[in-house]
Amino acid sequence: MGSEASAIEDAVGDLPSEEPYVTEEPTGPEAELDALAAAKGWEVDDGMYFSASDFVTKVCDRLPTEEVTEESRPQWLAEGLLFWDDGKEVLLAGIPKLCPEWTDEV
Repeated sequence: MGSEASAIEDAVGDLPSEEPYVTEEPTGPEAELDALAAAKGWEVDDGMYFSASDFVTKVCDRLPTEEVTEESRPQWLAEGLLFWDDGKEVLLAGIPKLCPEWTDEV
């Protein structure tokens, strides 16, 4: 048994050592918003959105213009969007980070 254990140790010792698998943490405004949402426990409809930043990005992409809908953007947000879970808080925190051009509207 002793020689078998020694042979295994010798074989394992010859294996190349691998660097530990390291993932880089995402950075940027999306990651900041997602981290804030996680820290606050905010949730968005996970059936429709992957994350808080995904929710905000999609809302920003869909904000209509007043000329097209005859509604103001704030009215559209208040009446047209159902604020699932913590959507209001996510939007208030996320709009300035991800689409600051809409900050005044929100």
